[in-house]
Amino acid sequence: MKSVRARIHQFGAGAPTVPPDVRTAGAALEGKLMEVEGRILDLRLTGEGQDRVRWPARLGSQLGHLANGIGASDFAPTQHEMEVATLLARGTRDVQSALRAVLNGDLAAYNARLRAAGLPPIETVVF
Repeated sequence: MKSVRARIHQFGAGAPTVPPDVRTAGAALEGKLMEVEGRILDLRLTGEGQDRVRWPARLGSQLGHLANGIGASDFAPTQHEMEVATLLARGTRDVQSALRAVLNGDLAAYNARLRAAGLPPIETVVF
């Protein structure tokens, strides 16, 4: 997601030969990517102060916390940990599905705009 967003920025305000409709479409695509990315980690985190107290943990932090808890134990995962793992697996599949939809739909449409403007498309591995 970050690499696609970085490529979108190449066609942003600092690129005078890019048509305004491509810039507008890029901003919309970036917003959709940020929405999906925000489900994995909180984009508001600064690494300073009490970020982790202000906002709830996202999927990435939850997975890390569960993995650390299970990995630190000498015993098999508890029933509760297994239930949490099932919920987090579902959340991971949902995020993957949302990302796939953005890449296959919105990014494909944005690439068509780029090609029409004579600009190179953003290539990525779609899974």
